[in-house]
Amino acid sequence: MNGNEAFTAQRAFAPVFYPEQGPAYLDFACALNGLEPVLPPGEFAWFEIGCGAGLTANTLAATNPRGRFFANDANPVHVVTARELAEAAGLENITFLERDLAALAAGADALPPLDYVTLNGFYSSADKATRADLVRFLNRYLKPGGIVFLNYDALPGRSNELPLQWLLCHMAEGAGSVDAAARGYALARRMGAANAAYFTKTQKLDEALDALEKGDAEYLPQVYRDPRWHASYHIDVARELAQAKLDFAGSAQFVRAFPACCLTLAQQELLAQIPDPGLRETMVDYLHNTRVREDVYVRGARRMSTARRDACLAHFGVALTSLRPAITLTVAAPAGPVELEPETYLPLLDALEARPHGLSELLALPALAGRSMGWLAEHVALLCASGHASIYWLQTPTSEALATSQRMNLALSDYSMANDQYQVMASPLLGSGVHSGLMQRLVYRELDAEGRLADPCATATRAAQAMQRQGQVLQENGQPLTDTDDMTRLLRPTVEAICARRVPVWRQLGML
Repeated sequence: MNGNEAFTAQRAFAPVFYPEQGPAYLDFACALNGLEPVLPPGEFAWFEIGCGAGLTANTLAATNPRGRFFANDANPVHVVTARELAEAAGLENITFLERDLAALAAGADALPPLDYVTLNGFYSSADKATRADLVRFLNRYLKPGGIVFLNYDALPGRSNELPLQWLLCHMAEGAGSVDAAARGYALARRMGAANAAYFTKTQKLDEALDALEKGDAEYLPQVYRDPRWHASYHIDVARELAQAKLDFAGSAQFVRAFPACCLTLAQQELLAQIPDPGLRETMVDYLHNTRVREDVYVRGARRMSTARRDACLAHFGVALTSLRPAITLTVAAPAGPVELEPETYLPLLDALEARPHGLSELLALPALAGRSMGWLAEHVALLCASGHASIYWLQTPTSEALATSQRMNLALSDYSMANDQYQVMASPLLGSGVHSGLMQRLVYRELDAEGRLADPCATATRAAQAMQRQGQVLQENGQPLTDTDDMTRLLRPTVEAICARRVPVWRQLGML
């Protein structure tokens, strides 16, 4: 059984949207690091290996109707779930496949040359043979200049957890059953109670065990019981992907493009003494004790001049995705919180609150007079890293993009009447998705063409009934509410606040 097939016998992952896999996001990551992106935006081909329930692929397909999207997963539950959502949204530009990677690499399906290939979590459960299939697949289909997004569990940050993973795999004996897993957790707890030094002194191990026992984490319970699961050093991954002529372009975590945000001066001086780029990047993981990497690779990376980079960056825009009162001027970074300068960010936020802006427009603000495009790109990247804004290619959404995104949002909202698993909405302006709460999706489905509600109280009642069906409990003064009328009374102000505050943002993002 190869790494792709390893997922077929296990329970399905919950749907999750990953904005880092979006075309504009990956292009901007390349531009930040001074490398040519896949530009300009237009027709392109995008492929996801190990797509899970397909929420990311479907959302990106809905917001980029000119793109051709393909996504593969060996778990048939994932594939049928993904296809159902695509059909509900009426998407015609996406194909979901149920193949192992060896078959894909051998050309089992007629695929076009690919501009983007993304893998989120797949690599860490792929054995050596499957990783060789990945190289063959990339050699066969990825265009010169094409971009690969790769998320994987990293060393040395995961090293403390390897003995726990071995123990759970041994106890399960490859069965992966709930009872076998419970026996493994119980033994680990007993060893901790007996003061086994590994369990009492290993940092964050109790947190990992808590997540595994409660089932809070979708990813860990499976990989900890999968003997194929492994963590990797950056330099080893880079050497493996070099066989497909891939060059490491940088991190998909924007903040890591700026050493001052990630490293102390002493650490920067230490790294400057390491001439080999692969070893140097691996040493960054030692400095951060990195547990998960999100990397961008390019097949034939081309470095841009400063003038070329500035011209490329001028093709990007930025939009707020959070309400202004929720935005703070602090960004989490490996070297510690980065405080954003009010004199810079307040004028930026004022402009972006009014509407999305292109980077060239922002550079023309009086408060930013004399600043360079590179300087602005860094500050915009930090704002995006805070989770309150999103980068996008400057282009007016087509009528087709508006229509497909709206169909997707209505489908997601309809699903939300029964469960809360699809926690995203599609933005044709961004060519990507925006994480959204249950109440937002329940309100969206009831808006008219003008973005208004006929009866906010009735909407609150239907939202209360949906939450009751899902077993979600509202509390007031510490007491759970069971009566629909009481829940309606509590929810109505939220409904009205969404209409007053969130609907204008949705208009800006092309969602209405």
